[in-house]
Amino acid sequence: MDSNLDLDIGFKGQLKLNAQAVPLQEGYLKLGGVTDPDGDDLPFGVVVSADPLTPDVFEAGAASGNVVRGVSVFDDAIAQNAPAHPGKYLAGLPCAAIAHGFFYLGEWAKTATSAIDPAIGCKVIYNTTTGAIEFVAQATSPSDGFAELAGAKVVDVDADNGALIYLA
Repeated sequence: MDSNLDLDIGFKGQLKLNAQAVPLQEGYLKLGGVTDPDGDDLPFGVVVSADPLTPDVFEAGAASGNVVRGVSVFDDAIAQNAPAHPGKYLAGLPCAAIAHGFFYLGEWAKTATSAIDPAIGCKVIYNTTTGAIEFVAQATSPSDGFAELAGAKVVDVDADNGALIYLA
């Protein structure tokens, strides 16, 4: 990509801008590695963690001793390699996780005690085994087998009840 982009600036002619364009949708951190040590597919939109000794290997959920690395997200490179599987990662291919920024979640299960449909300001929780994301009211603590996704906030809910979540 040419970093010297031509821009017309008002009536003062042209200016050479010495900068690199950065697409806004690239707000997530591509971390690489295989999706799961067991070779299982890692679905879109689940909380992923990694053992400190193998930080490039993602696992769904947060096993004891693991550090939460973010939420698995759609990666254009994987879509180009496997267009028949746009909603999940394939074992052995690179994986991406959002460590900060926005992601959209369109479906979830309500299996946690006191789980609710998403609402602006509610807590975002996840199943510590599967990584599945759910929601509870702000004043509610996660039930056994669930943990709060630290720094996550529901910032919008659309007509289809999908949630736009910001992960700080």
